[in-house]
Amino acid sequence: MIFLKSIFLNFKLVFFNWKYTLFFILLNIGIIYFFTTQTADELIKVNYGVFYYNIMWTFQILISVLFSLFVVLSVFKLYYFSNSSVTQSGIGSFGSMLGVLVAGCPACSITIASYLGLATMISFFPYDGLELKLISIIILLIVNFYLLKNLQVCKIKKSKK
Repeated sequence: MIFLKSIFLNFKLVFFNWKYTLFFILLNIGIIYFFTTQTADELIKVNYGVFYYNIMWTFQILISVLFSLFVVLSVFKLYYFSNSSVTQSGIGSFGSMLGVLVAGCPACSITIASYLGLATMISFFPYDGLELKLISIIILLIVNFYLLKNLQVCKIKKSKK
């Protein structure tokens, strides 16, 4: 029960700052906009049905919210424990997040996935990849829980120089 209170206090600590709230909203809108423009809605409805389409978009919205929360909490923790200047930390954070997005984005790395045969492998799943979205939701929930729980704890020891 005590850890739920600390999670709530850490959540308030982050989102009572208008900058992090605005960053969360803009990032979430950007991710949802990207998936809205890149998804062939009518094609999915015709091939898989409306039920599959609704489940897919529900999972996609959950993933975008949880991923946006993860990014905001990570940036907050980086700034909270950073000893360097804001400019250096901002550039490093931007580069790190861009690297994560490019390396983890299936649309950006489709060529590598096709070489490895990953697109064909997804067709063997009974629900055509919804399982992967469900697994990612579970992983993001766990990661965000532990990130909120240990938001003000730094486990990296300082070097003796």
